Amino acid sequence: MSVKASAISPAGARLQAGVVFGMIAALLWAAQVPISAIAVRGNLPAADLVALRFIVAGVLLAPVLWHGRGHGPMAGIGWRRGIILTLTGGPVFLMGLMAGLAYAPASHSGAIVNGLTPVFAVLLGISLLGLRPGGRELAGIAVVIAGVLTLGWQSLMTDIAMADAWLGDLFFLSAAILWGGYTVLCRRWDVHPLRGAAVLNVLGAVYLPFWLLFFGSHIPSAPWGEIIWQGFYQGVATGIVAIIVYSRAIALIGSSLSSLFSAFIPALVILMAIPMLGEMPALLEWIGMGLATCGMILALSRRR
Repeated sequence: MSVKASAISPAGARLQAGVVFGMIAALLWAAQVPISAIAVRGNLPAADLVALRFIVAGVLLAPVLWHGRGHGPMAGIGWRRGIILTLTGGPVFLMGLMAGLAYAPASHSGAIVNGLTPVFAVLLGISLLGLRPGGRELAGIAVVIAGVLTLGWQSLMTDIAMADAWLGDLFFLSAAILWGGYTVLCRRWDVHPLRGAAVLNVLGAVYLPFWLLFFGSHIPSAPWGEIIWQGFYQGVATGIVAIIVYSRAIALIGSSLSSLFSAFIPALVILMAIPMLGEMPALLEWIGMGLATCGMILALSRRR
């Protein structure tokens, strides 16, 4: 019994838990793409989905800020840090994605945002945290990026170009930088997962007046069942649960490795799109999924 107990070291247990949390976050965010696509093609535009996210998550997490006031302003995170985290991981990040989708094909988002987020997380981690990734970790990151670029190659190179696709790609690039920054800052400031999610979603409600002023709302005309389902998934599943487990992964295995889980999202989206949207992956997409998986295993194998 003692042999079994000592088989997994504390560091190994942290790695395993970090991988589980990271994969849960990746699954939740990947499922958001086809679930959102069904809504956008139906009754709820993208701007309404973002609004539902901050309405639901902001209301549910407001008590966390109230009960956490004993830790200091913004539940101990502070106004300055809370605002910076909200700017990197909140409405600005989400609207960067939405603005990009207005100019470029959605497939560009997966290739650019999820492909470059690990790169920016590592670069920012080196400059802000003084991290020194090992050779195996850097090689794993390179293989993951190669896999994600392979996933997006067909769409980036063969899709019929939209007139301002380059502008949409710039929005996607800005989103990748923001999310990489959010990942690193959560690690640098040791952000509590639940209180961090509360700050992000409550402060993110500043988006709502701009939504009503510039976009208007289609929510009153949508079916109640769809509103409830999208409100749950956008606000609870991705707005609360995914951020909490992702923050926990950052605390356990670091920002560089945690950011790699975003590279799984394009592959997961492709797999989920088969039953949900009836889209079958092409050969290059299968190859990209294999590369991304091998790169993740290589990067994680550095930490036994």
